[in-house]
Amino acid sequence: MRVLPLVHVTDMGQALDFYQKLGFTTEQGSRDGDWAELQLGSSALGLLAHEPGEGEQQLQLTLSSRQPLDGLEEQFRQAGVNIVKPFSDEGFGASLYVQDPDGLVIEINQLDPHLYG
Repeated sequence: MRVLPLVHVTDMGQALDFYQKLGFTTEQGSRDGDWAELQLGSSALGLLAHEPGEGEQQLQLTLSSRQPLDGLEEQFRQAGVNIVKPFSDEGFGASLYVQDPDGLVIEINQLDPHLYG
C-alpha cells in the first residue's frame, strides 16, 4: 500500500495548471477528466473533480522543500501563484503558504536539520 493524499477540486484544468506551477507532473488520469494522479519527486497527489461527500474534507496539504523558500516564492509569484503568507523564518526552519484555485491553503516547509535532535 501507499499513501495518496486526495484533493477535491472544482475545475480540473485550473487545478492541474496550479499544481504544475508548483512542480508536479501528471502521471495518469481518467478518460472523463475527473481524476488525475500527480507526482512531485517520490510523492504522489490525487485530484478529484467532485465536491467532497458526506464526512469527507477537502484536505490539508503540506510540502517539504530542499530549495530555499525565498527563491521559490519569487518563482511562484512570477507564475501567478496566490501567495497567502510570504516566506518566513519559523522555529523549525522556514515556511511559505500558497493557495490553490479552490481555496486550499498549502504550507511549504524548508526544515532546518540543525533544529532537530
